[in-house]
Amino acid sequence: FYDLSDAEPAISILKDQYNINPTRHHLLLSLASVYLIEDDIDAALTTLDQASKKLDDSASIAQIDRLTVLAEDPDFEMKLAEMRGIVDAGNTISSDDADYLEDILERAPDFGEVYVVLAKAYLAWNEDEDALDTLLDGYERVPEDAELIALLGKVLWDAEQGELALKYLNENVKLNPNSVDVLALLGQYTFELGDEDAARTFMQRAEAISPRHPAVQKARIEITKMTITVCEELKLT
Repeated sequence: FYDLSDAEPAISILKDQYNINPTRHHLLLSLASVYLIEDDIDAALTTLDQASKKLDDSASIAQIDRLTVLAEDPDFEMKLAEMRGIVDAGNTISSDDADYLEDILERAPDFGEVYVVLAKAYLAWNEDEDALDTLLDGYERVPEDAELIALLGKVLWDAEQGELALKYLNENVKLNPNSVDVLALLGQYTFELGDEDAARTFMQRAEAISPRHPAVQKARIEITKMTITVCEELKLT
């Protein structure tokens, strides 16, 4: 219906399905999405409020937050995507954009991606402490968010808090055993600490899931660099 530019028929279908299957609360998220497509903001917010009382898993809460923000600001996803592209490239966003993200988190504190984008913005400004604080705040709300924890682990590792970095990464990989980002970082960091067996295990798991994943390739490069450095040092001795 969305592709046909007319999602209204989906409203009655979703309502009927929810009446038939009243325990399938995730249908409320789909219904709220359709209301947004149809620009019925009040109905969307009412449905999201209903969903928030029925769903308590982290993924659903994050989705409720996202849709609520989208209802209040229809341009939100476009703005977030633009800012994400900038910070992912290591560039800086404006202070107004950072203020906007902070405001979003006040209204939607379980939206993991916003913590990541804001933390990357702080890192681009070389404000590492603010980035760390942002990620720790995110961890308190969404400890299972693999992308957030991967960035938190990297920031802690770069700050020479390796033990704490491994703690967060190991906790998360138990919740997200297929997170390539987390597995690759664990492979790289455990290798750097000299635990080659653990590093090999983590890298094999990451490669089995996605051998061409950028995180896997980056970890391979870093491990190769460390191996070359060790070999050169041995030659010198």
